[in-house]
Amino acid sequence: MQEWRLLTNLQFWSQPTNYFRFARMFSPGLFAPRGGNLLIVFLLLIPSRFGWKHLREEIRHATVLLALAYVPLFLFFGCIDETRALAPLSP
Repeated sequence: MQEWRLLTNLQFWSQPTNYFRFARMFSPGLFAPRGGNLLIVFLLLIPSRFGWKHLREEIRHATVLLALAYVPLFLFFGCIDETRALAPLSP
């Protein structure tokens, strides 16, 4: 049985403080950005922004079609900021 997490995800992504969260790693002074952190989003958008025009047209179309399928599934069934589920969208 699948868990519906749409309300939880919409609440999480609508709070601005969640875009600045860091997770504690193994060392007390070592922090890592969480999946919804603006740093991660920025690093993911750089190759998309500057390399998008250099991709072949069929790859761009395939990426858009995958996004149309993956993003709603991520919102309905994803676990809050587990953005690694969107990894296949990387062209």
